[in-house]
Amino acid sequence: MDQAVACNRLLSAVVVLAIRDACQTPGRKMLNQLSKNALEFIFYESDGYLEWLDIDPEQFRKRLVGVMYTKNTNPPYSLSQQDCRNLRINYQMWCNE
Repeated sequence: MDQAVACNRLLSAVVVLAIRDACQTPGRKMLNQLSKNALEFIFYESDGYLEWLDIDPEQFRKRLVGVMYTKNTNPPYSLSQQDCRNLRINYQMWCNE
């Protein structure tokens, strides 16, 4: 396997895992640490990963926030409606910390 392909797969997996972690079931009154770390990575630390994958970081974040508020019964990125709801709640708690 070509080294660039392997790097792309690894970096993609890191970004996907961060999104999955950000979709964890929210706590009652506070954000769980896994989701908090994932959101911090996505919104503050992922630029290098996304740029390597030829993804514009600002567009990626805007689209991800848009997905949180989608009314679509079949959300994109293999996320369920529950994932979108959890992501939205976690994001709101994270923004309010």
